[in-house]
Amino acid sequence: MKNFKKITIFSLLASFAFFTGCQSGKTVRLDPSQVEEYRDLTIRDLDEFSARMFPNLISNPALQKRPDNLPPLIAIGPMTAKTTAEFSESIRIRGLQKVITQSGLARISSSMTGSPVSDYVRFARSQQGRSVANMPDYLLTQEIEELREYQKKVLNKTYVYTIKLVDLRPVSPTLGNVIVFESEDIVKMVRR
Repeated sequence: MKNFKKITIFSLLASFAFFTGCQSGKTVRLDPSQVEEYRDLTIRDLDEFSARMFPNLISNPALQKRPDNLPPLIAIGPMTAKTTAEFSESIRIRGLQKVITQSGLARISSSMTGSPVSDYVRFARSQQGRSVANMPDYLLTQEIEELREYQKKVLNKTYVYTIKLVDLRPVSPTLGNVIVFESEDIVKMVRR
């Protein structure tokens, strides 16, 4: 009888541990302020940081208002990444499109993966003197650079994430120049 009670209690405890430990379909994200992060840079990090940086970027007083009072048209340009982490440019562009759309501060004109900034500027120059109603006002570019700091048991990686707006307005004296930029540091810790 005692063995039966022990087996029953053990079975109940094992079942409880199994079912509470194996909750399928649930993902819990821990608050980074409570625990150290031991992982690399992710697309989710870039989406979160760009969502925070874009409103500051587009609200900068250096940007001129459009004559028709519509929000500026933004073309999404290339991503330059000097990191060990690799990102799909198309996924990154979709993330930026979502950030721009949800902000309500700008409209999306176009995005061409693989096209250098010079192609956008050359096209804008070719449009001088023409109707430019649907032409992008600015080109949004992004840069990510990884800096490493080695310590005894961990590797600190600082990712400098920068987004810039390049002037594409054909009548502008600053055509082709970076008008404004925002930059943030994303720090990650990786066990060695």
